Amino acid sequence: MKHIANTLLGTAFLVLTSSASAGGEVRLKPHESKGWMNAIGRVGGYYSMISSEYPQVSTTSPTPTIETGKVSRSAIGFDLDLMGFWDATRFDTLLGAEMKLQLALIKGDEIQRNGTVAADTNKLFFRWDAAFDYGLLHFGTAKGVRGRLGGGAGFGADYDSGRFGTTGGRVYPLLLARAHLFLTEDFGGHLAYHYVPTTTNDAKIREHRFELAGSISSLQAGVRYVLTRIYAGDTPYETKEGSVFVAYAF
Repeated sequence: MKHIANTLLGTAFLVLTSSASAGGEVRLKPHESKGWMNAIGRVGGYYSMISSEYPQVSTTSPTPTIETGKVSRSAIGFDLDLMGFWDATRFDTLLGAEMKLQLALIKGDEIQRNGTVAADTNKLFFRWDAAFDYGLLHFGTAKGVRGRLGGGAGFGADYDSGRFGTTGGRVYPLLLARAHLFLTEDFGGHLAYHYVPTTTNDAKIREHRFELAGSISSLQAGVRYVLTRIYAGDTPYETKEGSVFVAYAF
């Protein structure tokens, strides 16, 4: 697994690595090339609960009106994250990149439509994100405490046939911020935020993704929360997703 991850990152970074290091040798310390502080990637599984709103035409009103329908779903999925840095600038900041792949099966629990509840069918979910990372601040102490604060920008694509505003798939720009802190070689944590300002499906969409996790040796576990607002006219429709996950860092 580690050989595969190194091969993928090496291929993706080949051109950028060559240009970044053309003026001199790479100035990274051994541990600084690893995006997850002590690992270059992680693979794991997650479970999500999802609540979505969408516009619907009322059939109970004498005149057609737009009401808010709701659907509740759950999901079980797999994700793979790769992240690494290949060079340090003259300002002692880090240059890197990351990639995320998610696959999930979403079970339609119930749809509330015009005062009735109906069963939904299972849906498939797919997401692929890629971004360049910039380590703005990083440090290490003699006692082994290490940390990094940075951000980045990139793009992504996903497909969720069961959610209002994303049916048929979408492509989007992506902004991110992330903080890592390792108190020892085996104990640490991180906080991440990803922001989607628009998509090809709907220009009036805002999506906020949060992740908080802790790690003990190669085991990581944490929680995620995603808030999506899609505007139909001036009315926002929200999708809220809460997840728990476990992962193995390699």
